[in-house]
Amino acid sequence: SDEIEKAEFHFKVAEAYYHMKQTHVSMHHILQALDIYQNHPLYSIRTIQSLFVIAGNYDDFKHYGKALPHLEAALKLAMDIQNDRFLAISLLNIANSYDRSGDDQMAVEHFQKAAKVSREKVPDLLPKVLFGLIWTLCKAGQTQKAFHFIEEGLNRNT
Repeated sequence: SDEIEKAEFHFKVAEAYYHMKQTHVSMHHILQALDIYQNHPLYSIRTIQSLFVIAGNYDDFKHYGKALPHLEAALKLAMDIQNDRFLAISLLNIANSYDRSGDDQMAVEHFQKAAKVSREKVPDLLPKVLFGLIWTLCKAGQTQKAFHFIEEGLNRNT
């Protein structure tokens, strides 16, 4: 009967089905969870996580353009609540979405923004961000720029 418990149920079920690549079922449950979370301002982290699951489902469908509005909404909410971790993760997810859609320029731009936040506030996320940035730069034929970030990554691990 508790609305938040209902949202938590739908969220967990959606996550499970997302990992099993049962995208339609996952989407059904995550939309129900999101509908509830959005009515409860104290659940903004769960709202962001729900938006990530929705974007991930669209990503599995290779509908990268449909994922982006959800990721941008997550980014805005992360900025509103001043959560650096979810800010960096949002930027990383946006970069990955652009990378998968073939828009290397926008991917690099968002990877660099994610790297800046990660360097300053969320250093444990930086290796993942740098890897994505290096990957995209190499695909785009910008190997000299990629080597700079490879060097940064190697120097951070020593």
